[in-house]
Amino acid sequence: MGQPPTQEPITIARYRAPGVAAAPQIRGAAVVLRRGAATVRWRRARDAAGYVVTVALRDGRVLTRSLGRNATSVTIRGLGSRARLRRATVRSRAATSVLGPTAVARSRRR
Repeated sequence: MGQPPTQEPITIARYRAPGVAAAPQIRGAAVVLRRGAATVRWRRARDAAGYVVTVALRDGRVLTRSLGRNATSVTIRGLGSRARLRRATVRSRAATSVLGPTAVARSRRR
């Protein structure tokens, strides 16, 4: 009698998890700086879990707001009447917290 025969492992199935879902692109971003307040607007992105809005001023201040999925605008007050805008950006956020491509908001004067 001796040793039982050795068995080779058998592969029954293979699984590869899907990659992280990319966050959608934002379109139609625009910013208005008026009376010491910056208002940033954008069109809602499909499947976005939220948005991250960043406003950079020429005096060096950078203000960031994180918003929910239903937001399409944000007003940042208290900038001061002499505030000058350098750049405003909007990024979508996926459910996995991955940020999407940056959309630079076009400036509209009022």
